Formats: sequence, C-alpha cells, structure tokens
Amino acid sequence: MKYSPRATIWRMLALLLAFVLVAAACGDDDEEAAPQAPAEEPAEEPAEEPMEEPAEEPMEEPAEEPAEEPMEEPAEEPAEEPMEEPAEDMPVDLASVCPNPVVIQTDWFPQATHGLWYQLIDHANAAVDTNSASYSGPAVADPNLTIEIRGGGPLTGFQQEYSLLHADRDILLATTNLDAVISASAAFPTVGVFVPYDKHPQNFMWDPATHDISTIEDIRDSGATVLVSSNAVYAEALGAIGKLDPGQIDYSWDFSPARFVGEGGAIVQQGFATNSEYQYENSIEQWGREVSTMLVHDAGYPNYRTVQVHPDSVTEAADCLSLFVPLVQQAVIDFLANPGPALRITEHLSAEYSSPVPLSPEENEYATSQMTAVNLVGNGANDVLGDYEEDRVQAMIDITVPIFLGQGSDTVNPDVTAGDLYTNQFIDDSIGL
Repeated sequence: MKYSPRATIWRMLALLLAFVLVAAACGDDDEEAAPQAPAEEPAEEPAEEPMEEPAEEPMEEPAEEPAEEPMEEPAEEPAEEPMEEPAEDMPVDLASVCPNPVVIQTDWFPQATHGLWYQLIDHANAAVDTNSASYSGPAVADPNLTIEIRGGGPLTGFQQEYSLLHADRDILLATTNLDAVISASAAFPTVGVFVPYDKHPQNFMWDPATHDISTIEDIRDSGATVLVSSNAVYAEALGAIGKLDPGQIDYSWDFSPARFVGEGGAIVQQGFATNSEYQYENSIEQWGREVSTMLVHDAGYPNYRTVQVHPDSVTEAADCLSLFVPLVQQAVIDFLANPGPALRITEHLSAEYSSPVPLSPEENEYATSQMTAVNLVGNGANDVLGDYEEDRVQAMIDITVPIFLGQGSDTVNPDVTAGDLYTNQFIDDSIGL
C-alpha cells in the first residue's frame, strides 16, 4: 500500500476529534462552551484556514468589547444619577417630622407679599375655607404634608399674631413685625426663624399736591394728622424719639380709603410699599391720582417683617424647621422668578375673603416689581437670604423698649436680648439671591 501524507493527516485529525469529544464529556458546563465552537467548524471545512480564524476572532472580540464597554457605563451612570436624586428628594421627609398640617398665620388679606407661602402649595389639589379664611393643600415638596395658610388682620379681628401663636398651638409659623414682638416679649414671647424682607414694606403716603415732603421730619413739621392702624407700634416709636409729634398721630385707621379721600389728601396715612401707590392711582376711583410715599425703614426705624414661632417649637419642631425654613428661603427666589401662579391664587382669595380693595393682576404685578425696585427683598449684609442681623435686632430693642416701658407696658421684657427674639439655626447659608 502506498504511503499517503494526506491520509495520515486525516487520521490524526480524527484522533484529535475523538480526544476532544472524550474531554468534553468529562468536563463541566463552563468548559463546554469554549472548546465546542472551535471544534465544530473544522468538521464542516477541513481546510487549514478555518482552523486558524476560529482561534483568532472568537478569542479577540470577547476580550476587547465586553471588557471595555460594560466597565465604562456602570462606572459613570450609577455613580452620577443616584447622587443627584437624593438632593432633590430630601424634602419628602417633611410629613414624618412636621405637624400635619403645617399652619401659617399671615397678618393680612392674601396679597403679593404672601406669595412665597402660596408658592409652597400644590394648587391643583387645594381648597378654600371662607369661614376660617384659610387656604390649604398638599405641599409641593411632599404631597403627604398639608400646608394651611390663614388670613390675618381684619380676618382675625386684628388679634396680634404673636398672641395667636400662644392661643392656638396648631399654628407653627406666624408673620408679624419685630417691634410688635418686642412689645410682647414678656407676655407672649416668640422666636424669629426667618426674615422674608430685608426692608420692611411699611410706609407713609400723602398727596404731593398738598404736602411738600421729603423726610420724616417734614411730616412732623407739616402738622398733618398721621392716620395709622391701632397696632402701629412704629408710629408710637417715631413719636417717642421725636421723629413725629405724638399729638399728630391718630390710631383709628380702619384700612379703608374713605378718610384719605374724604379729606382730600390733607392727612398723611399709613401705607404699604407694594400696593398703596397703585391702589390710589388706579383702583380707588374716588382718588385716581398720584400719591407720594416714604419707607418707614428710611425714616431710621430698621424694623423687620419677621416669621415667628412659639419658643417651644424651636426644640419641639426643630427637625421640621430644619427642612421647612430652607424651603421657604427657596420659595422667595422661586416666587420672584415665576410669580404668576401664586399671584392668581391671592387674587382669587382676596375676593373670596371680601377684601375692601380686591386684588387685580395689574396690582399684583406692580407689587412684585416693587419688591426688587425699592429693595424690599435682599440678602442683607451677607450673601444669605432670610437671616437676622444681631446689630439690627439690638437697635430695635434699644429704640422700642424704653418707649414701651415709658408707656407703662407690662407686656415687654425690660431685659430682653437679641438672642431671645430670633435664631438663625434653621437658615440654609447656601441660599441667597
């Protein structure tokens, strides 16, 4: 028989195939997957080239692509996305640490200056109670928490907000004035946790055709009656320090325009920087002409419009306030950026609560523009929105306490300190305009 090299090669291949099959039968599942694929293709094409390609391509691609792409994507996306989500969702714990509902007592009919509070509520699921002059709905930050905003001033019979914090412990936060807080620092002590306005919006208004006034002393020297509300502590203080004549101050204003109009602008009247000018020039038809104004702040009375809590709430509601106060800080910024939705609610509620001067969209737009035009909203002496300045609080104590004591007040604490009246512990220092 003639020797054939080709036949010998085929015999060797057959023996090799048999050996592979025996080894595969004895191996486990992991070893099965790798040897079988290269062993089958030589059986179809016995040429030498197919034997080389299965050894190269199947071994290279699994080593390159699976090693690169799966290692990159899991390292990038899971590391970034989960880190961002918790920062946005932190307020969802409000319902577990806050009283439910969180009740906010305002000091007047709904208006643009209250827009920050209405910014916090999901209006699509909110409700109005005209009997209690309250508006409530789920918090935007946490739908499991209800926020209730109550009207004040005439809607509570002019009961002071600091006394309401003691009379109704369901109220967590109340908007009021720092001088009023000082006046009741013994009888109804409260603690400030947030300042929504760097300058208090309270002002004086007058008819420029009747009075030539540029300073607070001009008002004093004019001899004109200064008509203010019964709780106008600032007027008492200005009279006591000589900025006004105490005899010219009349505390009988009922917030109606009737007397100012009826006396033809002969009097100077209490007003508010965000609405007085607009109302008298545009909304009050009986007047319908220009008025001039001056901020009480610019008269040398650095009052704060402040958000107070009951002293016990500083500890009892600390976990809640630590989350809620930064939300209020951010609500101021969000409101100024997009005031429309909150303003529409205040307009609706103004009518529902039978305000003597119902709000209009035009007036609300004017009010919002005034917040920045006359620097009512600002960061104060630093880059933080809503914190208190100790020197300014102390200045108000120095001005008002002697006045209240001189009037024989038994509601003021003669030894009150700035630290008794406010805390910045719940303020987020990273939030500012």
